[in-house]
Amino acid sequence: MNRERNTGFYLEAIVILLVFILVIHTLVRVYAGSRSASRDAQRLTDAVILASNGAELVLASDTPDELMEFLKEGNPKQENSVITVHFDDTLELAPDGEHELVIDWQETEADFVHAVITVYHRGTEVYTLTTGSYLEGAKS
Repeated sequence: MNRERNTGFYLEAIVILLVFILVIHTLVRVYAGSRSASRDAQRLTDAVILASNGAELVLASDTPDELMEFLKEGNPKQENSVITVHFDDTLELAPDGEHELVIDWQETEADFVHAVITVYHRGTEVYTLTTGSYLEGAKS
């Protein structure tokens, strides 16, 4: 009879230990998933801010050269109508930053600029914004 009590105690202790391990495993997975989701949300927020700032710069510029002048601290690069500039984690202009802002500047015949603004983080596309603006000298 004493042996049955000991066996029952050990069996109950093993079951409790297994349940405890399962709960810890589940909590660690939930925590890791929430950390990943938080990091992705922060990247998306940063990308939206950079794209919005890029759209404002397009609106403030009449030519790609003016846009390049606004971005000169970040050592922007221009290839045809595409302007590329980098930002660091604090969203400041930085030639070697992890965030890359690409502005594709396309002028139409009606003095209208169509711009596609794409933000990359370490080479992965995060956000794209399409915008447009009439140039300063355009007729109403």
